[in-house]
Amino acid sequence: MFGHLSFSPDGYLLVTYPMWNLRAPVVISQAGRLKRAGLMTRMSALPGGEGRNRLYLGISAALTCVPDDFVDYAIDIGMTYFQLPAAELDKRTRDINAAVDAQFDATDVKAHADVAAIVKCLKAVGYLHSGPDLDMFVQHWCTSVREELWKSGPMVAKPLKAAMNVLTEFVARAKDPLERKALHSVATNALTSACPSELAALQDAYQSVASKANGGAVMIVVDNTYSTSTLSTPSRAAALRDALVQVAADPKSSAAAVAQTAFARASVRLEEEDEMTVRISVQAIEAGQAVGEFTATSRQALERVNASRLVSEQNALQTLLRLGQRERHQHLQDVRSGPATPSVTLSAGGETETVVAERDALQRLSLGQLLRWIEGPVTGARRRPLDRAAALAKARARRPAPAQPVGNPAPAAIAPPHEALADLELSALDIAAVAAQGYAAAATFLRDEIFDMLPVAEQLKLNTDVMAQATTLAHSLEQLRTALEIALDRFDEEATQLELSKAEAALATLREQLAQQKQSVQRKTQFMDALSAALSREELRMDRRDGGVIACPLQPTDWGWVADLCHRRWLSSVRRIQVDGLLTDLGSNEALALHVTGSSRSSEAYLFNVSVHLWRRDHGSAGLPSAVEGPWSPMNTEVWFDTYRTCCVLHVPRG
Repeated sequence: MFGHLSFSPDGYLLVTYPMWNLRAPVVISQAGRLKRAGLMTRMSALPGGEGRNRLYLGISAALTCVPDDFVDYAIDIGMTYFQLPAAELDKRTRDINAAVDAQFDATDVKAHADVAAIVKCLKAVGYLHSGPDLDMFVQHWCTSVREELWKSGPMVAKPLKAAMNVLTEFVARAKDPLERKALHSVATNALTSACPSELAALQDAYQSVASKANGGAVMIVVDNTYSTSTLSTPSRAAALRDALVQVAADPKSSAAAVAQTAFARASVRLEEEDEMTVRISVQAIEAGQAVGEFTATSRQALERVNASRLVSEQNALQTLLRLGQRERHQHLQDVRSGPATPSVTLSAGGETETVVAERDALQRLSLGQLLRWIEGPVTGARRRPLDRAAALAKARARRPAPAQPVGNPAPAAIAPPHEALADLELSALDIAAVAAQGYAAAATFLRDEIFDMLPVAEQLKLNTDVMAQATTLAHSLEQLRTALEIALDRFDEEATQLELSKAEAALATLREQLAQQKQSVQRKTQFMDALSAALSREELRMDRRDGGVIACPLQPTDWGWVADLCHRRWLSSVRRIQVDGLLTDLGSNEALALHVTGSSRSSEAYLFNVSVHLWRRDHGSAGLPSAVEGPWSPMNTEVWFDTYRTCCVLHVPRG
């Protein structure tokens, strides 16, 4: 479901769940009885029938395991959970029961009171964690019980004890104390954290590794990776099990590399789960969901985020207005007196680098502001015209009180104090000029996208007619961009959106014609691992257009399957990006997605690029960035759209 919102000491939005010892007896005070009685009061407002009975039984069962401090939280979450549609509620209940049942042998549940108690408790309170962190939550408490069981009498945990007895023999044979310690640590942490169904495979993998000449040394490497990991204990244990199985499956591989990969994947999975939990929780609080004892603090945290975001957007608008005024002033000067002698280096187009850089910033900021005003995409079937009067009225509304920006400032963002500039008043001309420059930025993006794709098309020997059409389209977009840059309020917005929409559709067709090649599963895995590693090293920064190299050389024919795997895929493990020098949480209506295109650096032996783009959700729409669970899931393009703003560009080298 969802947790409650708070802030870390360094200003990041956090989602947490109430934590208590599930194995400790619940002591109910008089105040606790009164809080529990609130369930009956709220039940009375619901219509009678099977649904209300199910809700009452479900929450009542949980409250026997919940301490007084969190009763209201459990009731609030339960009131939402148990009123889900019957089909979804049934599925979630099955998922919770399956996650718990997988942790113990059925005979142990019957034979041992501690096992029966934790199983009953986890099934009762499981709805509080129904979602991304359910498995880790269940595994944490079940591992705690198993660690005690395998040291207890012979009547319980028989599969675990049998496996541990076999592996203990390997540990005893080791003469080196370090090897013996590592062998024991890996065996204990891997097996006690595993489900009974995993034990046989883990035992085989362990024996395969430990029985070899360098088995002890390999175990030291794996155990060191486990010991130094900063992951939570359940995630560390899961990564340890994966590493052990992978090392056994590929004896020739580097144990260090395999272990690092396994723990890196576990870290990404955890980040993906955290990001999903944050989105679900923020969306719930935005919709007015109560979270019991944490309702007030959660809403305060959300208000703090929104206030900071509004300040950031207002500051960006002021920067945009100043750039726009400077651009119009320069344009008037050029018209009156002709181009002046440049004081700095000229760009290839004959303009100074300063002018080019300022225009680039003007257009990027304009596009961002235009999308906020429209609250939807500027292309495609969902495009809508800009309501200039509404945008002007909204922008002229009273500015919010100054607020401390939320986020962690990058070192480069810390500057000496300076005298604040007076705010500029937005005019109708400014609205139109921002729109023109924003559409010019969209045209520039689509033009560059086509030019970047042409080298890929040439290498794949695409039909010359298709190539010619793409080239003609790119030149048309260049003409549109040039016209918009000097248009101010004198342009046809409907025609502009239509032309951009046609260009985007033509580009999509070009992509379909290029995406024909296939590749082996192993090669795909190698590339995705290399991509994950490259992303982990990069700073994701708004409007960043450079980045490192994906260490997996490919051939031109690989573009198709890479695009199939990566293009418009949700980067669900990322929660924050750099914006104006601050490491900032993404909004609930923002997400990052991968974008596969050609390369503007083909002369440097790069085949194509994998970029990271900022996406936004249509105003008034709900839903997560993807309707599919799991890593690299496709973006939900029905209600989410690409803003054409990059945060990083990674390069794929030629093999």
